[in-house]
Amino acid sequence: MQAFLFNYSDSRAKSGLRTGSNRSNNSKLLGFRKAMWQGVGSLVLALTLLAQPASASRPAYSAPQARMTQALPSTGAPTYSQYYSVTGKAVRGNFLNTLQRFGVERVGYPLSDEKVENSQTVQYFERVRMELHPELSSKGYGVLMTRLGADMTQGANFNSVPGFKSTGASAYVPETRHSLSEPFLSYWRNNGGVDLFGYPISEPMTQDGLRVQWFERARFEYHPEFASAGHAIELTHLGRIALDKEGNPVASAVPAVPAPPAQTQQSTPAGTKTNAQAAPALPIPAAPAPQAPAAGTKNAAQPPAPQNNLSANESYLFKSINDQRAAAGLAPVQLSAAVTDLARARSTDMATRNYFSHTTPERAKFLTMLTDRGIPYKYGGEILARNNYPNDQAAQVAMTSYLGSAPHKAIIMDGRYTSVGIGYAKSDKDGMHYFTVIF
Repeated sequence: MQAFLFNYSDSRAKSGLRTGSNRSNNSKLLGFRKAMWQGVGSLVLALTLLAQPASASRPAYSAPQARMTQALPSTGAPTYSQYYSVTGKAVRGNFLNTLQRFGVERVGYPLSDEKVENSQTVQYFERVRMELHPELSSKGYGVLMTRLGADMTQGANFNSVPGFKSTGASAYVPETRHSLSEPFLSYWRNNGGVDLFGYPISEPMTQDGLRVQWFERARFEYHPEFASAGHAIELTHLGRIALDKEGNPVASAVPAVPAPPAQTQQSTPAGTKTNAQAAPALPIPAAPAPQAPAAGTKNAAQPPAPQNNLSANESYLFKSINDQRAAAGLAPVQLSAAVTDLARARSTDMATRNYFSHTTPERAKFLTMLTDRGIPYKYGGEILARNNYPNDQAAQVAMTSYLGSAPHKAIIMDGRYTSVGIGYAKSDKDGMHYFTVIF
């Protein structure tokens, strides 16, 4: 497209030489053609600049550069972890993805950290025990639920039923030769099916004064007294029972379905790394995110003044971040010189080597860099942005990009963070501005 525009300019000059002797007779025609081609050329150029980045080498005809801005998409960021203050445990990686897929109401809160049992990486939740199976990831089964229902009913004599044609109200499961009927059938179909619960391994029965049915990975309980609240079916806490049997008793159950706490990113013990939706840094207390002050009150903590050694763009982000936090009643984050050095190194590396990722070309993540630099951390996050706006607009555009993205804004507004490092760099090759913020 750029070649076309360059050739168009060149051919127009030749046309002017070739038709110079007849210019007075053809001025109106040429004027029309000139206006037409200028309009077409402007449209093509606009489409070209929107469709692809500006080339490092410019043709003779240099058009105004199209402006672009980018905050790193969530899918390009490391997977974050989430801390649950209700049980004091965190979930990360594929286990967290699975928890979010099925929901805390069906899986329950985490009761243990990740651990290795019989050479298998597992984590216990109130209602399930998750197993990590990287060998099955390509088939979509990187995490499986332990067959706790089958394990806990070994030796039980659950009589099978003769096969029948399934209907909307009842279904026959040939894999286990058992059936499903209401009210359990709809819950099984709509809340996870075989992936979460497995197939039925019993018929409905009465146990512990409740109407129940056993599945390979679960036990359903019928509670008609909760039907009006939408919780007629509850899941037995098989994960808690299994963990107790392993000799790790845990506290009594929390209320059935409280709202989960705010998302946070968390590291694993020293020397290991966790991924984050925009990812970890710096020690902060393991406590729930502070609540906004009541109407009519003011936040006592005032944002710290920008540090003298920050650039103008870095100072803008630092102040803007704390302004956003103050407006929500959150404490300001303090500037860390060590983390700022790392953030600047990250931005400079991306600007110099022309990449944009939470992972370097050598596959290093900023968590590793924090550890290598001797910077302690418990929770943290990294957010990136880049754009090619003028120098005096670049930081504002970056901040707007952050606030326009829910995952990035969630990290900025996470009350667990107390420290921050901000780094800015500009590419000498294409003038792109790179911003790194590490909490």
